[in-house]
Amino acid sequence: MKKILLATALAASFSGAGNAAIVTTPLSSTLTPTDLVNVLLSGNSGITVSNVQYTGAQTASGRFAGGTPIGFANGIVLSSGSVASGPDNIVEGPNNDDGTTVENGQPGDVDLDGLTTDSTEDASVLSFNFVPTGNRVTFSYVFGSEEYNEFVNSQFNDVFGFFINGVNVAVLPGTNTPVAINNVNCGFASSGNPAPGAGPNCTRFRDNTTGAIDTELDGLTTVLFIDAAVNAGQTNTMKIAIADVGDQLLDSAVLFQGGTFTVCGGPNQPACTGGGGGNGNGNVPEPMSLALLGIGLAGLRIRSRKN
Repeated sequence: MKKILLATALAASFSGAGNAAIVTTPLSSTLTPTDLVNVLLSGNSGITVSNVQYTGAQTASGRFAGGTPIGFANGIVLSSGSVASGPDNIVEGPNNDDGTTVENGQPGDVDLDGLTTDSTEDASVLSFNFVPTGNRVTFSYVFGSEEYNEFVNSQFNDVFGFFINGVNVAVLPGTNTPVAINNVNCGFASSGNPAPGAGPNCTRFRDNTTGAIDTELDGLTTVLFIDAAVNAGQTNTMKIAIADVGDQLLDSAVLFQGGTFTVCGGPNQPACTGGGGGNGNGNVPEPMSLALLGIGLAGLRIRSRKN
C-alpha cells in the first residue's frame, strides 16, 4: 500500500542571507514556462529565446529563492516530484524524511531513456529555441535526489539531460559522463551512510543524510557548469528534462542558477566556466527538431523501497 511520506516545509523569506531557507514557487497562471527561461537568462546574455514549451505537472517545476544552502541564491527548478508548498516538497528544507515522493503516473522521456539502463517515468521537460550571438553558452546548476544514498548502484538511477540541438550536454566537465545517481556519489555503506571516496566522482557529491544542508534532498552535487558549443546567429534548440528511473518513486530535482545562461568565451563575453564540458569534443551539433513526449512529474513512494 502506498503511503504519503510526510516532510515539513520550512517557511522563509526571500532574503539572500547565508542562513535563508529555500522557498519554491510552482508554475501557475501567473508564473509561466517563459518566466522560468527569463529567470535563467543573464541580463546581457546575448541570447534571444522563442517557442518556450513545458510538459509535465505544474507543481513539479517553478522558481526558488533563498537557495544559498544548495550553492546559489535563486533560480529555477525542474523535478520528478513536487515543488508546491507542503509536506511533499522535494526542495525545501529541512531534510526530515528520506523518502519524499509524489507519483503522478506520467510517462518518461525517450531522450532520457537513452542515458540510463532502465526506462524513465514521471518526466518534466522545458524546451525552447534560442539564437545566441556567440558560439558557446554556459550556465550553472545542482542536481539532487532522494535516491541517495540507499539506491546508489541500483536500477533506480534517476537521470536528467540538457539537450542542445539533440545532444546531451549535462555531463561532467571534460567528459562524456552523464550526471546521474550512479555516476556521482560517494558509495553506500550498510550503516546507511556513504563510504567516503568509494564512489565515482565523489568530490562532486555532497551527502545530506544528516540534514546539514537545508533541503529535503538526501544528496546533491556540488555546483556544476555547462560549457557547450552552439551555432552563432542561428536557431538552436534546448530541451531540459528530468525523470525517475525504474519506477515513479523517490524524487529528484535539478536547480539552475538564475542569470547564468549566457554566451561565453568570445570577445567582451564572460568566461565559459564549464571547464570543457558540453558535448565533450567541442564540435557543434547541427540543429534538429525536438520530439517532445507528454510528461508529468512525480512521486508518492512505496515505503518498502526505503526499508
